[in-house]
Amino acid sequence: MDQSGPWPQSTELIIDRPDQQPPLQRAAFGLVTLAFWAMWIYLMMPALTLLGWAFGASRFVDVMVTRGGATSVVHLLGWYLLVISVMCGSLIGWALYNWRRFRSATRRGNADALTATARVAAHLRVDEPLLARWQRLKLMDVDFDDAGRITRIAVPPARAKESQPA
Repeated sequence: MDQSGPWPQSTELIIDRPDQQPPLQRAAFGLVTLAFWAMWIYLMMPALTLLGWAFGASRFVDVMVTRGGATSVVHLLGWYLLVISVMCGSLIGWALYNWRRFRSATRRGNADALTATARVAAHLRVDEPLLARWQRLKLMDVDFDDAGRITRIAVPPARAKESQPA
């Protein structure tokens, strides 16, 4: 049956390829998942409370609530927040410094690529067009001798058509 619309018919189910979902749909499914996890945890609270009593949560309540230990924790969390902020700020500052320093620099030029191709071809003792054809291949079998030299290169028949230059 002919399909109308700009998108081709997919052969895979969307459940197998969640990356094909629109972002809004993925976000909605994420929120639904989060809501169901929250409900599950809420339903497990009696069991968690029982485990807490079994392992001394009453001691925790005594120290943190009755004796005011929560204020010490809040004070300590303030220091943790300060240290984490300084660490994050220094990393962000370093990243911004490097971005400003290297944003317009071309670190790899075309001449370097040509030189690299020529050097690789000379190292492998092959001509550059043959090396370029090998680099376009998606799959090939390469055999080496004990000295590390290439002895044989074979392209599987199913992939030979993909490797032909256009």
